[in-house]
Amino acid sequence: MSSTMSRILLAIPLAAVGLNFSCSSSTAPQPGTPAYYWAAAKETSAANDYVKTSEHLSKLLARDNEYSARARPWLLILTAGMVRGYMDVADKLEDGVRSKKADPGGFRRYISSSRSAAGRLSLQFAEIFMPFQKGKDDPIPLAFSFPSGSAAPVPELSRASVGMPLQSTEIEAAQKHAVERWILLETCRAAGLRTTPQRPWICSRAEARRFRGQSF
Repeated sequence: MSSTMSRILLAIPLAAVGLNFSCSSSTAPQPGTPAYYWAAAKETSAANDYVKTSEHLSKLLARDNEYSARARPWLLILTAGMVRGYMDVADKLEDGVRSKKADPGGFRRYISSSRSAAGRLSLQFAEIFMPFQKGKDDPIPLAFSFPSGSAAPVPELSRASVGMPLQSTEIEAAQKHAVERWILLETCRAAGLRTTPQRPWICSRAEARRFRGQSF
């Protein structure tokens, strides 16, 4: 899924960021309008609340509007990153169960919920990708800020994969960090920033500076 999207987005130029509204200002757009959802998506993304960002973008894309061309590729990248993040969590926890031939920290419940979330988001990705594939935008704008966070492997998941137990709070934090990590990597992939199979996290601070320098 991510490879399909990346082939479409791989070589696209970076476009300028659109209007930067503030939901708290006196000139804020009216609730329920495309401008409102666009501004809300930017604010929640800045707070690393990608679930809310996805919800705002989905509402924005309910009908075609002046933000659609910018919102759709952003939502595709977010959704792809969330799918990969939840699958990473499920795979690492499952590795831990297999390693110990037991359930060292109540992992199975999180494995099930993470795979369910990934499956639901995969269907959402397909629904978004169909109209995106029919679009004629060239270049395709990536009008959002470079994601924050670390693209390095999540330490908690590395421990879990060898059977070390984790507290529920640690697993929940690992889920959040895994999603952030994969959104960052999918953004790098879409923008053509370099990664390697050996070091997929190489797209990090240096690339972010180049990213920002091109008004991403």
